[in-house]
Amino acid sequence: MIEQQLEIPGSGALHENFIPIKPGYPSSTLYCLFFNSDDITARYGQIAYSLPEKVRVIGIDRPASESFRTIEEYAIDSAERIIDLQKEGPVHLAGFCFGGLIALKTALILEEKGYDVNCCLIDIPYHRKKFKYYIEYGAYYYLARKKWLYTLVNSKLKKKLRRNAKKYNYKTLWSKELYFKGPCILFLGKYMCYRDSDEEFRENLSSHFEQLKHFSREEHHLDLLIGHSAREIAAAIGEWFNS
Repeated sequence: MIEQQLEIPGSGALHENFIPIKPGYPSSTLYCLFFNSDDITARYGQIAYSLPEKVRVIGIDRPASESFRTIEEYAIDSAERIIDLQKEGPVHLAGFCFGGLIALKTALILEEKGYDVNCCLIDIPYHRKKFKYYIEYGAYYYLARKKWLYTLVNSKLKKKLRRNAKKYNYKTLWSKELYFKGPCILFLGKYMCYRDSDEEFRENLSSHFEQLKHFSREEHHLDLLIGHSAREIAAAIGEWFNS
């Protein structure tokens, strides 16, 4: 059933990094971006099955790589695979935490290519660009980007390099030029605004979006993907497919 409804007419099965989460109509597809190393199907499952029956949900998994990859590189890879599968918009994206940043960059790439894009970001990391981040994490990022070195170090050091390089990547992502014009839904949990007051945090973050609907919730980070919060997120996303 799932395999039949996820088949690409005329071109065979899905790309190996596409993970079927919920069957539905190809014309009503939601793409969910990976985060960390968690199981995509399990993590997005409650949101997926709270969506209207017609909505097909596909997870985009982390591409295999021996080297550290940036948010931008993941986004380019995701955008290319979506374009291969879907030749016209609108494109519907969702991402949790680090996956939300990949979803946002993917949305920007698709928008530049002329696609209409809807984007749902769930508890994403947001930090205003500060010089201290370059000092604090920049060295790790530099070393992780040296592919010849990265492949030689032991697994423990490699993990430390990857973790801190990723911090540098998302802490310095939010330049003034980052601006998404399409509709965006933002769900934030209890602790993502710890660097500023809640009001200041929302004001700074909203400056990067033209059409932003913001929701604040008292749940902890991963709790946004289950129970009432998952159903509420699904209801907000579901409006894209009912319009």
